[in-house]
Amino acid sequence: MGPPNAGTMAKEHSVPSHQSSPSRKSEAFYGSCFAALILGVARLLAAAFSNISDCDEVFNYWEATHYLSFGWGMQTWEYSPLYAIRSWTYILIHSLVGRTLQYFVKIIPAVATGVIKRPRHLVFYLTRAFLATLSTASECALYSALRTHVSPDVASYYIIIATFSTGMYTASAAYLPSSFAMYFFTFALARSFGRSTWSRPYYVALLVGLAALVGWPFSAAAGIPLVVGDLILPSRRVRMFKRWAGAILICALAILVPMIIIDYYFYHRWTIVPLNIVLYNVFGEQGKGPEIFGTEPWWYYLLNLSLNFNVALILAIISGPCVIIHRLTVGRTLDQDRRNDTLNLIMRMLPMYLWMLILTLQPHKEERFMFVIYPLICMNAAIALQHMLVMVEAAFTIGLGFRKAHSQRLRKVFVCTFFGLFLSVSLSRTVALTAYYGAPMKVYQALSDHLTTTERPEVLVATNLCIGKEWYRFPSHYLLPTGVRLRFLQSGFTGLLPKYYHEVHVSNSSLNNTLATGGWEAYETALMKAPRATDRVPSGMNDVNRGEMDRYVEEDACDYIIDYIPPAVEHLPYDPHAREPNYASSPGWEALYCDPFLDASSTPLISRMLFNPFDSNRRYGSYCLLRRRQ
Repeated sequence: MGPPNAGTMAKEHSVPSHQSSPSRKSEAFYGSCFAALILGVARLLAAAFSNISDCDEVFNYWEATHYLSFGWGMQTWEYSPLYAIRSWTYILIHSLVGRTLQYFVKIIPAVATGVIKRPRHLVFYLTRAFLATLSTASECALYSALRTHVSPDVASYYIIIATFSTGMYTASAAYLPSSFAMYFFTFALARSFGRSTWSRPYYVALLVGLAALVGWPFSAAAGIPLVVGDLILPSRRVRMFKRWAGAILICALAILVPMIIIDYYFYHRWTIVPLNIVLYNVFGEQGKGPEIFGTEPWWYYLLNLSLNFNVALILAIISGPCVIIHRLTVGRTLDQDRRNDTLNLIMRMLPMYLWMLILTLQPHKEERFMFVIYPLICMNAAIALQHMLVMVEAAFTIGLGFRKAHSQRLRKVFVCTFFGLFLSVSLSRTVALTAYYGAPMKVYQALSDHLTTTERPEVLVATNLCIGKEWYRFPSHYLLPTGVRLRFLQSGFTGLLPKYYHEVHVSNSSLNNTLATGGWEAYETALMKAPRATDRVPSGMNDVNRGEMDRYVEEDACDYIIDYIPPAVEHLPYDPHAREPNYASSPGWEALYCDPFLDASSTPLISRMLFNPFDSNRRYGSYCLLRRRQ
C-alpha cells in the first residue's frame, strides 16, 4: 500500500466533524476541566506574585477604586470633571467586586478574629484573584471553541502557550482597561466560532461593546474582522449586514445608557467618557494627546512581544501565511464547506495583525496596549504550529516516501523541541520579573508590617510616607496602613503628579473613617447618599503633563522614605541640594528594610532578560525603607 495522497492528509487534519459521540463529549469535558485547572492555577499565581508594571494601573484605577471603597486616595487629571476621560462605571464595578468579596470572606475565622489585620490588603488580592478568574474563564471559552471548531491539537497547543507565556502572566491579573478588553474580546472571539446563527451577532456585539465601551474604546477595532467575516459570502451579505447593524446599535445603547447615567452621578455633568478618550487621544490639540507622555520606535512592540512570547511570537506572525499555504497545498482538495471554514478561521486570526499594525503606527507605545490581543497571539501560534506539522508530515510522507510512523515520530520531535524551548525561556523570563524586580512590593509590605505591629492607630494619622524618583512604583493605598499618607519629594521627574481627593465628612466623621470601620451597610450608604469629591474641579490639574509645585513636600515633613539606591551612588555622601539626594547616606535617616533590585543601567541586556542563578554579570541596587532617626 502506497503513501497517502494529499487529499487524505487534508481530511485527517482538517476541521473536525461537528457530529459528537459519548467518547468525544467525555474527552472534551475532561480536557476542559484540565485546561481550567492549569489556567486557574497559573492565573492565581499571577494575582499573588506578579508585579504592578504600569503606574497608570495604580494611580488611574487602584487609587480611584480605593477612594470609592474606603474614602481616600489619589486623583489624576483624567478624573477631573473638566476632562472626564476615565469612566466611573469601570471603577464602580471593581469597587463593588472588592467590597463584596471582603464581605463574604469575613466568615473566615482568621479574618473575623483579627488574625488578618490588614483587610484592605485582602481586598487588593481578592480583586486581583477575581480578575485572574475572569481571565481564566475567557481563555477556557476560547479553548473550548478551538477544540470544537478547529481541532483538539490546536486547542491543546493553545492552552500550553497561554498558560506559560510571560505575556499572559503579566496581563491576566492587571487592573487595566486593556486587560478588561482582553477578557471580553476573548469571550467574543470564542463565541464567533462555529456556524452562523441569528443570535451570534448580538452576543459578539455585546461582548466587544463591553470590551470597548466599559474597557478601552480603541479595542473595538479588533472586532472589525469578526463582523467582516460574516459579510464575505454574497448569498447572505444583506441579511447579515442588517443583523449586525441592529446588534451593534442595540448593544451599544444597552451599554452606553447605564454608563452615561453612572458617570453623571459621579461627575454631575452629562458626558460620554469613551468619546472623550477618543477625542483626546486622536483629535487632541497641538501639545496635547498621548505623544506628550513619550514616544517609541516602530520596533518597540516587536522587542516587547519577543520577551513575552519568545518563539511563539514567530509562529503567531507567520500563522496567516501558514494557513494559506496549507490551503493551497495539503488542503487543495477540500470541499466548499471546508474551504469556507478556512476562510472563517483566517478572519478570526486577522485581529492580531490589524491590532499590531494600528499600534505600531502610533508614536506613543506602551506594553499594556498590546494586552488586548495576547490570547490571539497564543491562538495564532497554536494554529501555525498545527498547520506546519501537517505540512511537514505530508512532505515527508508524500514527497519523500517516508512511512507514516516515521513522519509521526518526526512530528513529535518537532513539537517537543518547540515546547521545550518555549517553556524554558518563558519560565525563565517570568521568574526573572519577580526575582529581579519584585523588591517594591516587599518593601511596602515591610512598611505595613512595621507600622501595624509597632505603632498605635492614632499615631498613624500623622504619618507621612515620602517617595521621590520612585513615585511610579507605588503599589496603591491598599498596601499602606490606614493612617499613612503618601507625599512626594522633588526629583528628576517634572511632569504632573496626582493629588489626594478632597476628603469629605459625614455626620461629624470623615468618610474614610466611616468606610474603613463599617461593613457593607456603611459602604452602601456612603455610595448612595454620602457627598463625594468626584464632581469637584480640583486645583492644579492640566492635560498637558505640566508639573505643579503643590504636589511636593520638604524632606522635614517625612516620617518614612522609600527610595532606590543604585550601586553607582550607594557610597556617595548625602547632598541635600542634589536633585535626587542619596537619602540612605543621610545621618537623619536609618534603613529599616532593604531588598535587592536589579540595576538595569549597569546590567547587560541578556542578563536582565532571563533568570539565570549562575550569571555573575548582574548588578543590584538597594530598594530601601528609611525611617527618620529619633
